[in-house]
Amino acid sequence: MRKSFGLLFFLFLAALPVIGENAPSAGGQTPEPFPFQERFQKEFRELFEMLAAEYPQFCDRLTAQDVDKALASVLETLGAGVSPDRNGESPIRDSGRKLENRPPVRLSSGIVYFRLDTIGREQDVSELLHLLKAEGKGIILDLRSCSSGNGGELAYRLSRFLAESRAARGPHTAILTGPETRGASEILASMLTASRKGIRIGEPTAGKPYFRKTVTVSSRKWLVPVPPKGAENVRYARLLPQIAIPAGPQASYDKVRAEQFSSSGDRCLSRAADLLISLDLLDKKGLKK
Repeated sequence: MRKSFGLLFFLFLAALPVIGENAPSAGGQTPEPFPFQERFQKEFRELFEMLAAEYPQFCDRLTAQDVDKALASVLETLGAGVSPDRNGESPIRDSGRKLENRPPVRLSSGIVYFRLDTIGREQDVSELLHLLKAEGKGIILDLRSCSSGNGGELAYRLSRFLAESRAARGPHTAILTGPETRGASEILASMLTASRKGIRIGEPTAGKPYFRKTVTVSSRKWLVPVPPKGAENVRYARLLPQIAIPAGPQASYDKVRAEQFSSSGDRCLSRAADLLISLDLLDKKGLKK
């Protein structure tokens, strides 16, 4: 029993420093970090001391396999993106497809539609930031097919932009997401909504916003997230939509340009357009707080 307890406790010590997420407080300042590791170690030790005295049969039948299960369960519960590398999983890489984004489209309502299928060039990030600064009725940022791109370049420049424009209102932004939204596009969606610069509409994302590296602890391999600079507060987890829309077709770029997305059955895009038109109307009438 003591051998299993000692091994389990040692591995917790090694794994805990990579757990946790710092999120800005309401006032925009980072709160003092909670002493999670010390608190956990103390209560964990006291729990097993109690079990050894009150329920020795439980402790006596713990095995090395139980260590694996316990570690994996704790880390999964904490939602930090740290998990056992049981199958030799490789870090996320771009698919290698050559993708090029189409120019933004200004609809007759005044709303701008911008579909990103990749965030792989500086030009993509520059065009995005330019749109986020512009005045207008709103932006539909379609990330439902965006599974490729450089999260490092995006996170660095976007974090600077959000810090500089914290007090600026900017256009209303509807961010369309789905199961193919992954990598840099998840970083983009997370950072915009965390800064109250947009609202997510559609389906949950893939939950793989950036690379994970393999780290060996004792005899076990772990996948540890490596957030790019500027995206330290983006969790390695699926992003849930704030307005959920069931799965459906994504209108083609040509149909959007011809404003035929309603007839294409793209309910997510139609909902986003209706929302932005309503928000613009409320702004004009002075009804929106």
